[in-house]
Amino acid sequence: MGLNTIHARTPDFSKADSLINASIAAGTIPGAVLCVVQGERIVYNHAYGCSRVRPDKKKMSPNTIFDLASVSKVVGTGMTAMTLVDEGLLDLDAPVHRYLPDFEGDATIRDLMTHVSGLPAYASWKTLLADHPDATPADKRQLLLKHVCHCPRMSAPRTEFRYSCLNFITLQYVMETITGRPLDELATERVFRPLHMKHTGYNPGPRRCVAPTEIQADSTCLHGMVHDPLARVMNSGISGNAGVFAPTKDLAKIAVWMFQTLDGKDVKHAPFSRETLERMLTVPAGYEPFGRALAWDVESDYNAARGSRLSTSTVCHTGYTGTAIVIDPENRIAVILLAHRVHPYDKGGVNSLRRQVTDAVAEQLLP
Repeated sequence: MGLNTIHARTPDFSKADSLINASIAAGTIPGAVLCVVQGERIVYNHAYGCSRVRPDKKKMSPNTIFDLASVSKVVGTGMTAMTLVDEGLLDLDAPVHRYLPDFEGDATIRDLMTHVSGLPAYASWKTLLADHPDATPADKRQLLLKHVCHCPRMSAPRTEFRYSCLNFITLQYVMETITGRPLDELATERVFRPLHMKHTGYNPGPRRCVAPTEIQADSTCLHGMVHDPLARVMNSGISGNAGVFAPTKDLAKIAVWMFQTLDGKDVKHAPFSRETLERMLTVPAGYEPFGRALAWDVESDYNAARGSRLSTSTVCHTGYTGTAIVIDPENRIAVILLAHRVHPYDKGGVNSLRRQVTDAVAEQLLP
């Protein structure tokens, strides 16, 4: 799959540049990389500020690899799940307990992927380990699996939207049960490798090209290990809710593949079919009040990153660390903004920045 960068006649993204630089000057983020895809090409991939400010400063590179946080739900867990759907190995309408017999209730796979299963939003790893101080990584995984299967439900399935990390951790365990393979291997073999996302994966380690995140209470800085504590502690960094690390250009390959597939082009080694892609990008019938497609956000309260100028078919997802990916299938535009607002400390917000940058890009690319 080709991915070309335009070096001439680049649209004027100076407004987006100013917004990002202002956020850096205000101390909201130390740096960022903005990537814009139009059609089958990257039209912009620009780095700002620093990838590291502690213990010393390091200039941001356009190739910096970021902790995607919850963007992992769509580019890792969600897309991998759709490969199984495409092959008939995973039934969106099947109750979760078909795959995880101990799972209580009648929530379906589709309910997990649209955040209407009734599961709580999160779980405290400290509480889960309170009576298990010597738990091994395998023990921790089993404790988390037991928790998602039996924890009190907050609502009946399909009655309330509740954004939940536990939904996608449950989906991870479903896929691993079906295939007998861990999530990182599944995502690499089924999504990252076919799309030539050579610098994307889990647990990259403290390489110089990886942006660090938060300084911990013991003064160590998380670097190359996932920021999300539930993913890091209970799932050893390979988790359905978080854990993928990637640079902007790798994420751009997802957008290019989508646009090529939607245009009816035959993409070699595509993760899944056009029909399955269209299914993933569409809010399921009967789920319209919740505003979520399969893994992607469309119209929920979490969709600020999509801005106000792109088409109504636009999907997006954001991550706690400061990341965002926005894809407009109708206009064939993608806006990828990767930042690490949690470095060196977890403070500041980027929701407004995400929205403003998407709108600034759309201003330049739409008539």
